[in-house]
Amino acid sequence: MKFLLILLLLTPFHLKAQTIAIDGFAAMVNGVIITAGDVLEFTAAQRREARRRYSGRQLTEEQARIFDEGLDRLVENRLILESYKALGAQLPEGAVRERTDTILRERFNNDRNQLLAALRAAGTTEREWRNELRDQVIVQQLTQQFVTRRIQVTPSMVKARFEADPGRFKTPVEVRLQVLALRPVSDEQLDERIEFLSRLHRELKDGADFSEIIIEHSQGPNAQRGGDQGWMRVEALPSALREAVAELEPGRISEPLFTPTQHFIIKLTDRRGGERQTLAQAQPTLEAELRREQFDTVYAEWIASLRRQFPVTYFTPQESTIQRSN
Repeated sequence: MKFLLILLLLTPFHLKAQTIAIDGFAAMVNGVIITAGDVLEFTAAQRREARRRYSGRQLTEEQARIFDEGLDRLVENRLILESYKALGAQLPEGAVRERTDTILRERFNNDRNQLLAALRAAGTTEREWRNELRDQVIVQQLTQQFVTRRIQVTPSMVKARFEADPGRFKTPVEVRLQVLALRPVSDEQLDERIEFLSRLHRELKDGADFSEIIIEHSQGPNAQRGGDQGWMRVEALPSALREAVAELEPGRISEPLFTPTQHFIIKLTDRRGGERQTLAQAQPTLEAELRREQFDTVYAEWIASLRRQFPVTYFTPQESTIQRSN
């Protein structure tokens, strides 16, 4: 399988796929083998992100979790494909061609030569790629037929969920900030930086104009606009800023803040939102929430029925395979 190839062709950046020569069995579905290499290819992006964020024991545990979840997804996809064969279903004529045309148009500017060059760089043929696309279309269409179409969210369900906890639904809290931001310094310079920000903080407390201080000293992208960040959702702020904002009333200035990436002083200029929503306002959120829950339930029941229909065997790849860095 070359699921990583499909991912590469569906994203705007085309990186050369790495060959992973790992033939150890990870699972077998109705006689069809899924190798450890298949799982590693399928989870390549997640594993790269894990290596960026974690190290040591945390990385080991995260890599194992990613491998297990990736294997489960490949097993589920294979179960769906086996059910398609058992049903004797026929893929609508043109379904794969339509998907191919979409990728060619959106990712390769309708230039087939660019597509073929990307396939060669990834070490696959156009036939193999089209077969992978065909499998994707089958999985999506059967999921639509056996799961998505069975989801029903009625107005009474939405109302009942809302009335069960009306206080949970509030308008998003947004804040408007002025931010004095400085790039971090070395440990040797940290005492000097602390003293500098403490001096600026005292000046601000004594009535100095925050906008002028920011224009003169800030290294942030909005310094020349007085550090005005516009309206931002509190939930989207970095944790250090989010905690500082929670302590402030509009017009007040924070103590100096020190994070690994930046040093700050912030001023909360205004806050809005947080009001309780009406049923009409909360309805889109509630409908999406109920649909997600129903999808998860119906999908799990469907996959469980396929597991009863088709034999699935799991194997245990060596830990060194799961922890591969390529």
